Amino acid sequence: MLEQPFFDYLTQHGFTTIDAKTLCDIGKIIELPTRHILHHQGEHPESLYWLNSGLCHSSYLTDGQQEITKELIYEQEWIIPCESMVLDEPIDCLVESLTEIQLIEIPLAMVANWRKESPHLYLQLLELYSVQQAQKQRFNCLFSAHERWQLFQQHFAHLCDKVPHELLRRYLER
Repeated sequence: MLEQPFFDYLTQHGFTTIDAKTLCDIGKIIELPTRHILHHQGEHPESLYWLNSGLCHSSYLTDGQQEITKELIYEQEWIIPCESMVLDEPIDCLVESLTEIQLIEIPLAMVANWRKESPHLYLQLLELYSVQQAQKQRFNCLFSAHERWQLFQQHFAHLCDKVPHELLRRYLER
């Protein structure tokens, strides 16, 4: 079976054992280096991911080549290009690793198939991602930049020295 943490995460978040096993059977473990681009802005993505370890970041690149951080993606979070998946449009942001990462990759073609043939899996995945995004937004609203930095240091101490502090500062201070 694929990574036990992934299976445990799925079952702890409402997936049945059978559905969790289905995702584990489909998923593929990928290990990537720092600064590896998972999704290029403006391209059609081919996969979604679950981040097992490491830290990623997504950002918007403006016409003037300015990079605006959208979000940090923490361990045990989904990287799902929802608008691309639902609307069949190019992805609106760049997604890259900030540290060495380990991911579970699931092909978007498989997820599109679930939409037709296993809608409960499709909906459960989107609901879980939606809850993740809402919790992240609440976290960013309820804690000050200083508190977010302290919490990051407490929960991700193993990543603090691996990530550019300027990038963390810009994200956590907004």
